[in-house]
Amino acid sequence: MGDVTYTGSCHCGAVRFKFQASPRLTAWSCKCSICAVKRNTHVVVPEKAFELLQGQDQQTLYQFGSRQAKHLFCKVTACSIIDAQDVHWLLRASRQIRTHQLSH
Repeated sequence: MGDVTYTGSCHCGAVRFKFQASPRLTAWSCKCSICAVKRNTHVVVPEKAFELLQGQDQQTLYQFGSRQAKHLFCKVTACSIIDAQDVHWLLRASRQIRTHQLSH
């Protein structure tokens, strides 16, 4: 079966995105200090399959520790949306997407 298009957004809809992936997504729970507190569940999406549709200017960046992960939040709702992991060995050139914000 081919890939499907998933769409997602922050709670208020200011930030919207889409990506292509298998209809059977694999989600995982991150155990880093921020994700453990927020109980985030992620889907890893290759950068080339991800498209930010709107809201680049509605995101704010938070980094901590090694500052390798780029945690992006909606400026309006503080909803965590995307983590860009540029250096992490598992997520090179990938995006983590919060699974509670998806539909297809």
